[in-house]
Amino acid sequence: MKPLFRATRHIALVLALVGMRTLTASAQSERPTLGARPKPRVSSSEVQPATTVAQLDEAFRAFMAREKVPGLSVALARDGQVVWRKAYGFADLEGQVPAGLATLFRIGSISKAITAVAVLRAVDTGRIDLDADVQHYVPAFPAKTSAILVRQLLTGTGGIRGYIGDEYLRNLHFSSLAASLSLFRDDTLAYVPGTSYIETPYGFTLLGLALEFVAHASYEEYVTREVLRPAHMAATRVDGFTPIMPNRARLYTRDSLGHIRNADPIDVSYKVPAGGWISTAADVARLGVALMDGSLMSQSGNAAMRAPVRLTDGTQLPLGMGVALGTVGGRLPGTKDAVWASGLIQGGIAVLLMYPHDRIAVALLMNVNGEVGAESFRLLTQTTFLADSTAIRLRRLRMPRKP
Repeated sequence: MKPLFRATRHIALVLALVGMRTLTASAQSERPTLGARPKPRVSSSEVQPATTVAQLDEAFRAFMAREKVPGLSVALARDGQVVWRKAYGFADLEGQVPAGLATLFRIGSISKAITAVAVLRAVDTGRIDLDADVQHYVPAFPAKTSAILVRQLLTGTGGIRGYIGDEYLRNLHFSSLAASLSLFRDDTLAYVPGTSYIETPYGFTLLGLALEFVAHASYEEYVTREVLRPAHMAATRVDGFTPIMPNRARLYTRDSLGHIRNADPIDVSYKVPAGGWISTAADVARLGVALMDGSLMSQSGNAAMRAPVRLTDGTQLPLGMGVALGTVGGRLPGTKDAVWASGLIQGGIAVLLMYPHDRIAVALLMNVNGEVGAESFRLLTQTTFLADSTAIRLRRLRMPRKP
């Protein structure tokens, strides 16, 4: 596969702000690495419009066989509604349980987009100031050599360190977000805030604690009330390590030879705001709908989320708050740049691709960790052509709109 990334002397970008890391098949390769941030372009000449479900079925099944994906779910939304969704393969290989429309997959760093919306809603109501030091909202976090602004944490430029060694494979349960603060509270900053970017789940842990401070509720309660319910994401929930959760997919990885294996168990309790939610493809597509129609935030909040990051030296990055910004291969003539988010985690790959100008969102979830690259974006772009088919238009007309 041709590299999707181009080095820049200004900054070493960890490819997982929204989980867009390029990984090899082995579980060990999931470790975050430094590299340049992608603009995942798929040439429009490479994308063959898929106008029928049969063509998409063939494309997805070929992809799963080639990439050894156990289970996959996809959902397409247009004009505010999920108009098509389908599941392929198995949620559980050992039990031969097929993946279904209700199957819950790990969504990894798409969780950051959910947290970003929650914070921006608190900004809209005056409870959080984007330009305030996060210590104002998380007094248990010690003062550092420089102030760390809420805005910087949302864009991954807050100076908080990333993973060290095999921390991303941690399987230790924390009873609360506050308890997980012990993992990094006393560490020095990795860089002066605003001068660089590094992927870190811990910055979003601070944001989750800030929400708990101003809302006088748990992070999960606040997000459920302020984001999930307004976005009609009824199936989305925190990925608890011990609870029995109906419809939750089994988690898989691929070894160095490409064989499917059970993924290493990890407990996400320390990074729920950054990678701890599970969801269905339809719910993730509904998140895309809510982000595009502006119903979750004020006009200024929506603009802040999609504004490119600018470092103190003037360098502009194709990143917003919990989302990435860039063209993903001309779906329609004159289409504006896409907004997208992706997540990689043990046992999960998730991608949400949005074309706000065309009011189209498509979500793709898998129960295996590995690579998110040009092939995945090609499938997503191909799926958007289905939104223009006569069958989908007729179905959309028959579907009642949600209140």
